[in-house]
Amino acid sequence: FGGSKEEYLEYFNPWFHVKTMEDAYNSIKPRIGSELFFILNKL
Repeated sequence: FGGSKEEYLEYFNPWFHVKTMEDAYNSIKPRIGSELFFILNKL
């Protein structure tokens, strides 16, 4: 959706525990470096 890791952390931290947030390893070439993979647990 075009957000940065820092932006997503700011949005999700009040409501979720961020278990994992890292660069997506399986991005297609045009998206490499711009996609994140994350796992969240609801607080």
